[in-house]
Amino acid sequence: MSTVIKQIEEDIVPLLYAFEQRYSRLVGMPIDRKNNPFGPEVICRTFQGVIQGLDFSNPMRTVLYKALGQAISHHAPALYRQLNQTLAALQPAAPSEPIIRDKYRPAPAAAAEA
Repeated sequence: MSTVIKQIEEDIVPLLYAFEQRYSRLVGMPIDRKNNPFGPEVICRTFQGVIQGLDFSNPMRTVLYKALGQAISHHAPALYRQLNQTLAALQPAAPSEPIIRDKYRPAPAAAAEA
């Protein structure tokens, strides 16, 4: 499953990154590959959880994961373009710096108080 996720993400890095930055601003928290509800990681892990209880052989699971990866890869570019367009229409221009996912960097409000 990790290989499938990695391949999907490699094909859409700029679109995925742009979406995660916009969505982070919308929800007010850092969004990344692990917690992006629209991301390949969450979609694939959800699929994995759903079929886990079913009686498939390992070769059949491999076929299913491959098919899922192909389907997501085929549709992901259009999905992220549309999501980015929708979020861009909802939000003002991007801030001058991207949201940094560094736990040691103070949040803007905390930096202003210091």
